[in-house]
Amino acid sequence: MSFDERVDVVDLILKVLKDHEKSLDTLVSQLGETLNQPQAAGTIQVQGYNKYKVVLRRWFEFRDRCLKSDLIAFDMVGDKFHVSSVKNGSFYTYSETIPEVTIKMEKDGDKVLIEGGEFMSHEDPSYVFNGKLQCGLGVNTRRTKVDMPNGDTVHKIIYDVDPEEARVWLSDELKTEKKSIVYGGIEL
Repeated sequence: MSFDERVDVVDLILKVLKDHEKSLDTLVSQLGETLNQPQAAGTIQVQGYNKYKVVLRRWFEFRDRCLKSDLIAFDMVGDKFHVSSVKNGSFYTYSETIPEVTIKMEKDGDKVLIEGGEFMSHEDPSYVFNGKLQCGLGVNTRRTKVDMPNGDTVHKIIYDVDPEEARVWLSDELKTEKKSIVYGGIEL
């Protein structure tokens, strides 16, 4: 290789390095701008959101539409279990009532009569006795007993959802990584 050819190769290498340096400078300045933009703590931005909110009443429909979602949020508000999902720019929600059961028992001589059961839900309450919500999520139970002055007893069964168990269950059920599932809500 002649001296002139070597100089041409060195010039070419220097030109490529200068172009590369310019590209790196551009990337560094863009990164600096992004880092300087204020964001609320815990904010996750989802690209391409199309402003549609789809409210689903059946878990299997929610599950089928939300497999491998970009982001899932769940929360317990009052007596409701809420799940929200963003997938491919669409926003989906599902909620169901967390049941509460009240049973009044009265003594009738040697017998105990169950006067009635009261369910804090309009849906079919039979799933409650399996220790799961209608969607299949397992619940924890808390029981209270109140002895009334007339000898009757009122039993109250309160169901509760453990956030970490819900996160693991949702990850398995919706085939989504646990890091993409948050305990809270998604604001539009």
